[in-house]
Amino acid sequence: MCDPLRRFLVHGTSQDIRAVLVEPIPFYCTKLRNLYADYPNITVLNVACGAVCGRAPLYFIEPSVADQMNGDGPPNDWAHGQGSFDANLVKYWIERNRFRGDDYVRNMDNYIDSIISIDVEIIRLSDIEMSSQNDNLLLNIDVQGFELDVIRGIDWSRPPAYIVVEDYLNEASPIDNYLSARGYFYLCGRIDKVFVQA
Repeated sequence: MCDPLRRFLVHGTSQDIRAVLVEPIPFYCTKLRNLYADYPNITVLNVACGAVCGRAPLYFIEPSVADQMNGDGPPNDWAHGQGSFDANLVKYWIERNRFRGDDYVRNMDNYIDSIISIDVEIIRLSDIEMSSQNDNLLLNIDVQGFELDVIRGIDWSRPPAYIVVEDYLNEASPIDNYLSARGYFYLCGRIDKVFVQA
């Protein structure tokens, strides 16, 4: 859904690209695995990534309810992308989407009540087999407020060349500082911020 990399992963020369996709919610992990079933160069892992290994509850909108949350638009199925380790962040985005119309606003309490959670396994990025040739290694992170935790799990003896971080709330300054201290510089982007290894 709204994946900026999909067109590269499914392009005719995509067999030259290896990708690991991480999706902790089983419902969406199954969808991803089905979507890329014909691409042996793409691995889909049913885990979350963080700074340390363990387990934690992940909060998200029940998918059948998320199907009903476009309201008056845009029809982008946005509610399916609202998983977070912080239930309040999921609630925040439900409330922030009140622009979707009167029916949406009338149903907001039902939408908030539809937030559910499952315990998910958390691994570090350093636990995922990545290419030892890092000239073109790209890490793309969209984890609803826990981007820095994911970054802290990088194997810093083999850091990625590029890191893209979604930052809808303009809160990336700790990430900027953390990456700057490790030799990265901010290249471009307002919401999807691109950092490049110097």
